[in-house]
Amino acid sequence: MAFDIQSILAALAVLISVLSAYLSRRALDAQISISKNTSFFTQKAATETYLAQHPELLKLHGIEPELLAKLDITEHEFVYLMQSFNAAELYYHIADSKVITLTQYRKALLSNPKVKVAWRELIRGKLLTESSFTKAVDAFYASEDPK
Repeated sequence: MAFDIQSILAALAVLISVLSAYLSRRALDAQISISKNTSFFTQKAATETYLAQHPELLKLHGIEPELLAKLDITEHEFVYLMQSFNAAELYYHIADSKVITLTQYRKALLSNPKVKVAWRELIRGKLLTESSFTKAVDAFYASEDPK
């Protein structure tokens, strides 16, 4: 069974076309995902900015001023931490990071006793769902806690 050069080139052209269509679809899916995440986090940032201007709205998240006072965390500190954690989560989510190495900046922030209390009592599992980022923060705290 002899193949001529035209048949081989035609088959190769079909194969390249199918591969190109597949790669184009993957690129489109990635772009849609990035657009959705960007839109979501843009809206989330706007909401958090409003929350920073009106910290009494924390009550809607079940965070009462009395609880913050008991934990020695001000409303402004809490809103700042919430925004900081959300920004970090966004960064790692968009990067599609499976393994996260926390920066020295993040480790220094996490080392603050108020931040640790805010993470454990107010943020983790309540305002941030489980992700690679939350697992990295949990691992950091687990490594810091004496057994």
